[in-house]
Amino acid sequence: MDVRLSAVLVDSDGVEAKATVLDLSSEGFRIEGCGSPRVGEQVSLRVDRGTPLPAMIRWVLGNEAGGVFLRAPLPSG
Repeated sequence: MDVRLSAVLVDSDGVEAKATVLDLSSEGFRIEGCGSPRVGEQVSLRVDRGTPLPAMIRWVLGNEAGGVFLRAPLPSG
């Protein structure tokens, strides 16, 4: 689903970077402005002050990155 949500990406060293979620599904995400994550890196993605979700970065291209959730996020609401 195409979205534009404020988020924070926490890398494997615990460093937080502000990001914008561009695409989001139950399996993964695409973000921009996320610092410099590495392919294969385990991270946490926190969207709009929600619970951090563990994920793994699958690709990085310029200022964008994509990842998959390591466990399915709980439905909101």
